[in-house]
This record gives sequence, structure tokens and C-alpha cells, in this order.
Amino acid sequence: MKYIKNKWFWIFLSIIIIFAIAIFNNNSDEKETEEFAKISNRTISQNLLISGKISSSQEVNIKTELGGIIEEIFVKTGDYVKSRTPIARLKILPDPRSNQDADRQIANAKSQLTRIEAAFKRNKDLFNQDVISKQEYEASLQEYQVAKNELIAANNFKKIVNQGYANASDFVSNIVYSTTNGVVLEIPVKVGGSVINRNTFNEGTTIATIANTDEFIFKGQVNENEMSRIVLGKKLDIKITALKNKKFEAQITKIAPKGIDVGGITKFDIEAKLYLVPDDLAQMRSGYSATAQITLEQVSNVLSIEEKYVQYSSDSAFVWTGSAKDSKKKFVKLGLSDGKFIQILGGLSKKDQVILKDSE
Repeated sequence: MKYIKNKWFWIFLSIIIIFAIAIFNNNSDEKETEEFAKISNRTISQNLLISGKISSSQEVNIKTELGGIIEEIFVKTGDYVKSRTPIARLKILPDPRSNQDADRQIANAKSQLTRIEAAFKRNKDLFNQDVISKQEYEASLQEYQVAKNELIAANNFKKIVNQGYANASDFVSNIVYSTTNGVVLEIPVKVGGSVINRNTFNEGTTIATIANTDEFIFKGQVNENEMSRIVLGKKLDIKITALKNKKFEAQITKIAPKGIDVGGITKFDIEAKLYLVPDDLAQMRSGYSATAQITLEQVSNVLSIEEKYVQYSSDSAFVWTGSAKDSKKKFVKLGLSDGKFIQILGGLSKKDQVILKDSE
């Protein structure tokens, strides 16, 4: 009998202990799973990201004054050239009408010279016989010299039509020269290809593109909604994808006065000069994709909380404080947000326990 009583006593005690342990574990799980927000002071920045390209600050398209066929190219992409460095040689294709005009000018000049030369020789003999005055003789001599010069000019015009220059020393010739110092970025023509000369009605064919590689700029576009906070001289950080997102500092140097429509959104072109050291210049290339980050607004050492804890009702913002079983709604005044953290202007302190809870 005593054995049975002891048995029931131990069974009853075991049940109580198991029940107590279950309650304790349940309370422990609730405490472990309950998440409280960390309210702390931090710097919050509102940034704008702009996609764009890296470009040389100065790119010049070299064109020709004469049309023809590319006979030889003297440089290749990547070469450094100076002003007046030969770029290519052209084989001039004379215009039939210009050729005809040149032949007509030569014929007229020869005919004129023959007539004036005969008159000059007669006047010279008459002057030697004291029949005419010295003044008449000198006038005849001057007319003769002008006629000879006209024939020379007509012959030179014929040379220019056929070969692009009259004398080998002429700068304007069938040789296309660089007009600036820099690196050859592109040669869009090939030997044997036709080129059109630059004139009033045509931009002409680009023989080569030469860039100044001592200075680079970032080119991007800004949405019209952000333009009120974009000003000349504003600093920005540039990340270049090809250089493993290496950061460079830049400064806005140009803002387009007129926007352009991009998919129904008005955007404005901006340019920013990159500040580069010699080692950076060596690895920089025109055309690299880049992202610019502009700090539009920033506050330092302000009370903040993760934005996921904040809920909204009408025009008000609030958080849940306390615990999951005993929580209450607390309204807060908010400031600047960076997308993850948001500034607390009022309604909370570091002592408050803010929990993550669905709105009721």
C-alpha cells in the first residue's frame, strides 16, 4: 500500500515538473523570437544615382577639305599624335565640271597671254626707237606680267582639281593632317573607301577621331524632378564598372539648359570633371560605363530607426512599443530617409522598446 502511494507521488511530481519546464521553454521562446528595433544616432544621406559614360573632355573629328579615295592610312587606333601629324593620304577624284572649268581657264589665259605678249614686243621696239614714252612701255610691261600670272594661276587650279594641291609645300593637299594633340580613338574609314569633303552643305567624312586623354568627364542624364537640387560645382562620386567599381571624385561642370524627352520623361544632360592622378589616367578609357552618386541631402548624428518598424495611417506615422502580448501604438515624427533608416524627429527615445508587428 505504501509502495502504491509512493508511486503515485512520483508520477504526480513528474507531471508537475514537465508542465513547469514546458511553460518555461514557451516563455523563453517568446523572448528569443521577440525582435526589438535598435534606436541609435547615425548619419543619414539621401543620394541620387545616375547612370552614364566616361568620355574624353575633348574629342575632335578630323575631316578632309577634298573628296576622293583613301589611298593610305598612316596611324592606328591608340597612337598618340600631335597637331599637323599626317593621318591619311587621298587619291583625288576630279570633278568633271571642275576639270572642264580648269581647262577653259588655261585656254583663255594662254590666248590672252599670246595677244598681250605680241603687243608688248611691239611696244618694246617702239620704246627702243623713242617712238613711245616710257610710261606707255611700263604699262605694256605690267599688262604682260599680269597675263603670265593668270596662266600660272590657271595651271595651278588644274593641279588642285586633279591632285588636291598645286605645290608640294602647300598644307591643303591630298594629305589629311591632325588638327590637335591627342590619342587616336577611332578610324572609321578604310583604304579604298570613298570620302566626301567638308563644305557648306555637308559635314564631310570623318577620317579619324582624336581625343585629349589628359582629362576625362562623366556624362549622364538627370530627371527633371531632381534638377532643383543639381547645381554647378556640386561634388559626386563616380564608380566605373570596368575598374571593379573603383571610386573617383568628380565635380559638375555643365548642366544642359534644355531638357530632352526620354520615354515620356524630361531629362537634362550633365557633365562632371573627374579628378585623376597619373596612375588613374593610365587605366582610363573613353566609353567606360559608370554610375554617379550625388548626395542631395544629409543629416549627421540624428536619432534613427530602421524604416521597416514604421507604419502609416492617413497622414500619421507610428510604431509599436512594449511586447507582442502587451503592445501599444506610439505616433512619431519622421525626417530624412535613406531607404533603410529614417530620422526620428520626435515621439521616441533610445529607451523605447519598438517591436515589429502587423497593424491592427
